Amino acid sequence: MEGRDAVRARFVAPRPSTSAVAEFHRTYAGLQVRLVETARPVAWLGGATRGFAVETFAPARIFSLARTGQIHTIHGPVEIEPLGEAVLLGTMPLQDARPAIEASLNRFARAAVYESWLANAQERALDKALCVADRLPTPAGLTLGDLLPFAAPVG
Repeated sequence: MEGRDAVRARFVAPRPSTSAVAEFHRTYAGLQVRLVETARPVAWLGGATRGFAVETFAPARIFSLARTGQIHTIHGPVEIEPLGEAVLLGTMPLQDARPAIEASLNRFARAAVYESWLANAQERALDKALCVADRLPTPAGLTLGDLLPFAAPVG
């Protein structure tokens, strides 16, 4: 781990509330989920190797795999074994969906903590910066790749 990932690893988000999990289940009932097993822990399974991958949080290719296969992510290749067909999140009992929902909500919470930390770090750095003609850079926010790293361009 290096750079942004190393910094993010230091942040711990509080466990999502019961009401937040229930609201996610209702709001995103139309998202696909699929039970999978991976060869190594992955963020989109909450750091586990087995669980329900949630559409938009997990790599899209997971939902079309017919059998065990390898997908490429920005963190390297990952071997995935589908353990069932994709279903809609809303068709799953909330209790069964809870770990996948908590992993998804945790990702957003950690990104929010990181964004706040990053903005503060940039402001502190700019207070000490010397720039040509006093044109200081503007602190930047998160990109889509920050929230959904598997969607970031590879190369």
